[in-house]
Amino acid sequence: MNFLRIAFGWSGRIDRTTYLATFGMLTVLGTVFYIVSGAMMMAAPKLFVSLTLLSLPVSGWSSLVLNVKRLRDMGRSPAFAFLPMALWGGALFVALPGLLAAAVTKSGAGVVAALLGGGLLVMLAGIVPFGLLLWMAFAASSPNGSGERLSLF
Repeated sequence: MNFLRIAFGWSGRIDRTTYLATFGMLTVLGTVFYIVSGAMMMAAPKLFVSLTLLSLPVSGWSSLVLNVKRLRDMGRSPAFAFLPMALWGGALFVALPGLLAAAVTKSGAGVVAALLGGGLLVMLAGIVPFGLLLWMAFAASSPNGSGERLSLF
């Protein structure tokens, strides 16, 4: 099925319409998944936790490959797709040790310091993916795009 290849496959490139349509379909599927799994949480909390832990890498992977394919189509470096992950990694690297140290020492000042240090990176990690999405949604395809052109339609 072409949708699975577009949403989860690494190769190829996609135009802006296919990018937005696939992104929208994955968002709807994710919302339905969380509603159903939220209802299941009442009956089986352990199953809910395992499904949630499974869904995070799947949604992260699909977002990454969609961004890489769209950047290829725009004639840009696919390295831009890794920017949000780098920001989240940096935020965790800065904030997590301080939070753990504050928890061990039971110090409120450590929490404030960790949040101030990682807070800017957390804010950037929340804003940058949205800016990336807008850029890829409005940018035109480039004749220099690399890879096989994939389409839902």
